[in-house]
Amino acid sequence: MDRSLPDEGKVIGYPAVNKISSRKKKFNPTKSKLPVIVLILLLVYVTFSFSTRFNTLHAMQQDVQEMQQQVEVLTQKNARLYDQLERAQSDAYVEEVAREKLGLVKKGEKRIMPVNELPEIRDPSIRD
Repeated sequence: MDRSLPDEGKVIGYPAVNKISSRKKKFNPTKSKLPVIVLILLLVYVTFSFSTRFNTLHAMQQDVQEMQQQVEVLTQKNARLYDQLERAQSDAYVEEVAREKLGLVKKGEKRIMPVNELPEIRDPSIRD
């Protein structure tokens, strides 16, 4: 007696084997954990990427603020130096420097030097 039926490809007496071999396992995304794992990994990657970008952006914003403060300070210093340059190029300042620092006088003027008190000279050998 023939135990197998050639038309159906089933083996008689082994029903469990027939069920497993006859149906193929299909991928079911609703029952699989793979899409959930991929989604979680993608979210972790995006979160990490955004956090590093935001940290970099924050650091750059702080650098910009510091540079703006430096620009303000340097602009004020530049304005002061420009004012000093204009003053130094004026005839009044040149005359002031010539009189006070160089001790020069105009024609017809006499130079008067104040007499300061003479510094006290103390000789340790002389006692009061």
